[in-house]
Amino acid sequence: MKSLVRIFVLGILAVGVASCSLFDVEIDTTFSGDLAIEVDEPVMKSTTADGYPFEAYATIDVLDDEDVYEYQDKIDDFIVSGVTVSVTSVTPNQGVELLPKTSFTITNGTRTATWTLASSMPVLVGTSQDLEDLGKIYDTVNAILDDMKPFTISAVGHTNVAPVSAILRLGIETKIVANPLN
Repeated sequence: MKSLVRIFVLGILAVGVASCSLFDVEIDTTFSGDLAIEVDEPVMKSTTADGYPFEAYATIDVLDDEDVYEYQDKIDDFIVSGVTVSVTSVTPNQGVELLPKTSFTITNGTRTATWTLASSMPVLVGTSQDLEDLGKIYDTVNAILDDMKPFTISAVGHTNVAPVSAILRLGIETKIVANPLN
């Protein structure tokens, strides 16, 4: 009977030590920033073969998220499940497109993740474009978030018409894994 009790106690200790992950807290959040695209009326009315250029930048601070701030010393992992660009406003409200080769970038100066459009993206309120995990690029975004420093998002490219005023929201859907016992 004593050996059964010992085995039982050792089993409980082994499970307890090996399964600190039982205490993990998983938090779903989206880190997002707005990219303000402004394309002015061209000075000359001739058509531009490459479209009308724009650049838009925004900064996201990981610690602005309440959950990240609360668990910052206890976070074990950031797991990105999706990166999406959504149109929240646009003027004019029809006929606007982002042309191929428009790029979206997430960088903290040390690490950089970039997606480039292969085809045109319509810019209509409610339209969204998923930026896929090609070549394990989400691993780079995970590392950027794991650095827990402010990072920059950007959109650089061309529109098919001018003038254009638009807001694109770049969102990074993420699961945060933290262990309050760490």
